[in-house]
Amino acid sequence: MGRIGRIGAALALVSGMLCIVPMQARAVSWMGYYNFEYLNSKVDQKRGWMDIHHVSLILQHEISVFKFFNELEFEHVGDGVLLEDGAGNGDIVIERAWAQVDGGEHFRLKLGKELVPTVWWIYHYPNLSMQVSRPLMMKKIFRFQNTGLLASGDILAGFTYDAWVSNSNLTATNETDRELDYGGKLSWAGELPEGQLSLGVLAGHYNDADRKRNPWGFDANVSWENFLLWAEYHKNETRKGYYGVLSYGLPAGAEGVLSPFVFHDSYTDEADSATRGEAKKRLAVGVNYKPIPTIALKSELIRTFKAGNSVQETGLNLGFVYFFN
Repeated sequence: MGRIGRIGAALALVSGMLCIVPMQARAVSWMGYYNFEYLNSKVDQKRGWMDIHHVSLILQHEISVFKFFNELEFEHVGDGVLLEDGAGNGDIVIERAWAQVDGGEHFRLKLGKELVPTVWWIYHYPNLSMQVSRPLMMKKIFRFQNTGLLASGDILAGFTYDAWVSNSNLTATNETDRELDYGGKLSWAGELPEGQLSLGVLAGHYNDADRKRNPWGFDANVSWENFLLWAEYHKNETRKGYYGVLSYGLPAGAEGVLSPFVFHDSYTDEADSATRGEAKKRLAVGVNYKPIPTIALKSELIRTFKAGNSVQETGLNLGFVYFFN
């Protein structure tokens, strides 16, 4: 075990020893969501494709300072082949699974599988995100899931931290050759007149397909009156990307919200011979309608651009989301 591995193991052991307290169990809680999509985009190899993208079941349980969380997903549940992922009748995946030791506001430790704490992966659930399309750069620059240890907590004056050590995908001939991935994020959140502002910077080190990568990036989450903005920029040695989603929520009935939005993203892989290092860009306008907080109906008209910013194709995507708890 390397130095980082020994430090991680020691942190886990010490946290467990410090947090032995009388047990006060809470009931198991369940929640989940169903996400159906109609995708009509030749560029993305989905022309008139109807997909049950997610059927997700989330389980949580707490005992005193200990917490367990598990998210089980059935993805692309349906007949035929989804060309992007090469899936047939769907996949069953553990999206997130961790146990947490709560050492107070300044230190919490998760042991298990967790998503990288960027704006998108924190709020990516289809009942929270505005658009149907996922930003192109997600999963391609930062590894979006880590299995290992994640420490987080408050610092002061609105600053918080996240730091992780996780398994690597680097091929190893024996256990002593296996390296660990690591990374961290520093965030700040504060109040705005009639809103909130959250900013973050993150960086990491990944061993991927026998290649070491050192991604970095920043993100922003801004709410002001009825406006909501998500934006991120990520970059590593050969890849870079960004996206932004701006929406405006309008009251629609007793509980409903109608949110027109605009979405723009870009992704470049300089090592990809097929694109010759040219950026793929998209622009979408759409509407997200929630008749009640747990139901969302989405529609977006999305354009994909090729080199020179000429229109490559215009597509229509639709979505229906049912969230329960």
